[in-house]
Amino acid sequence: ERMKTMSDFDKQFNDFADMIAKYLNVGVQKVKDVADFQTKKMKLQSEIGQNQRDITKAYTKLGQAYYEAKENNAQMSDVEDVMELIRSKKKLVDMLQEKLDAMKDSEEE
Repeated sequence: ERMKTMSDFDKQFNDFADMIAKYLNVGVQKVKDVADFQTKKMKLQSEIGQNQRDITKAYTKLGQAYYEAKENNAQMSDVEDVMELIRSKKKLVDMLQEKLDAMKDSEEE
């Protein structure tokens, strides 16, 4: 009888230990998922920032070209290339921002 009680206790203890292990694994996975999610958000924010800095540099280049052309009574060169760069970077920033906004929205649900 005592042997049976001990094995019942062992079984209950093992079942309890298994339950705790499953709960902890789920918890660890959830923490990992949240961390991965936050990392993806930070990468998106970083990409947006980098592209916005590229746009600012392009605006500066455009302004400098305009100034030099006016100062020297000359035609501006490479304007279309710089403007196309600005347009494409702005589109990219908009797309990245939409993706980031969607991630933020899913986080709030």
